[in-house]
Amino acid sequence: MSTDTWYFWKWAANRVDGQPSEVCAALADGQDHPAARPFDPEALIEKLGQAKNTLGIGRSKWRWKVVKDSTSGLAHHVTLHLPPEEWGHPSFQAWIDHFLPLGVFGWNLPLAESFPGTLPKHHVWEAGNTRRYEVKPKEVSRLLGEIGYGGTVLLMNHRNDYANVAKAYGRYTVEWRHYPNVRKDPGIFSHWRAAYRSDPAKTAMGKIVERQFIPSGMADVRRGKDGYEVERSTGHREYELLTPGDAAYILRAFLRGESRPEHFHWVSITRQLKQK
Repeated sequence: MSTDTWYFWKWAANRVDGQPSEVCAALADGQDHPAARPFDPEALIEKLGQAKNTLGIGRSKWRWKVVKDSTSGLAHHVTLHLPPEEWGHPSFQAWIDHFLPLGVFGWNLPLAESFPGTLPKHHVWEAGNTRRYEVKPKEVSRLLGEIGYGGTVLLMNHRNDYANVAKAYGRYTVEWRHYPNVRKDPGIFSHWRAAYRSDPAKTAMGKIVERQFIPSGMADVRRGKDGYEVERSTGHREYELLTPGDAAYILRAFLRGESRPEHFHWVSITRQLKQK
């Protein structure tokens, strides 16, 4: 059985741009990169050992190595060799719960994929099978326009906060999640759904528009605590559809690290999601 090689590193606390593929290529070459910094690998090695014993299916093939930084004595990076597709068993969510609190990032250069449960430095835009890093506010409208009917987008930052957008009937539903400290406890979060404040509605630019909602009785599928999908039917006027301009307005605020825009009414659905 062949193996895949993953590189783990710690993002530096700066705004230096660094695509994962560029950083990984430098680390694989034994070089420094300003977007990465040395780190204590003890917690990662402990989690790798636990994952090998509890989540691994090809345990005899697991190998890892700490490559030390010559100056600090900490880890320059950590390499992990394991069977391909290993992270798909027993569930993707199990891997996320296992590695997310560590705050490290894992990348496979040939596959151009990140290791489940590791955090990107800045922002990741996920639309279907497409993943983009370092999305700029000026790109949001164009990227939203590329979403097909029924398509969804997840825009996540390095703290694992995210905005979730779904397209229907030419408009978008928008949700926003915030974690006080996802590395300490990923089970503590606040989650809201965006809606207009008045009827008729006014966009963020002050234009009056007719309010629209996802019809009741449609399927609403989410991932539950155990990693399995939970399906329910939508309720009456539960999911409001925002204009493309307002969806982009919210995502730009998210990218700039701002709070939820006060122009909109934010409906808390935290309790419902924590019960799933």
